[in-house]
Amino acid sequence: MKAEEIIIILLVLFFILTIAGHVIVVNKQPVQTTTTSSVIVKKPHIVGGCAGTQYGCCPNGVTAKANYIGSNCY
Repeated sequence: MKAEEIIIILLVLFFILTIAGHVIVVNKQPVQTTTTSSVIVKKPHIVGGCAGTQYGCCPNGVTAKANYIGSNCY
């Protein structure tokens, strides 16, 4: 084979592979998928009063402590 014949064969193969990669399928039925998902909603636990503060309440039962030792209570 001559070099020109090899080049022509390679170009034809390249053209065929290029066209094969761009083939569009006509009348393809859409795939129906069904998905089920579960969503778990966790309700916040609402705590009021002294239990709802970071450090609890002062001995008066009204004022929230500013820190562990309750330096703002006195």
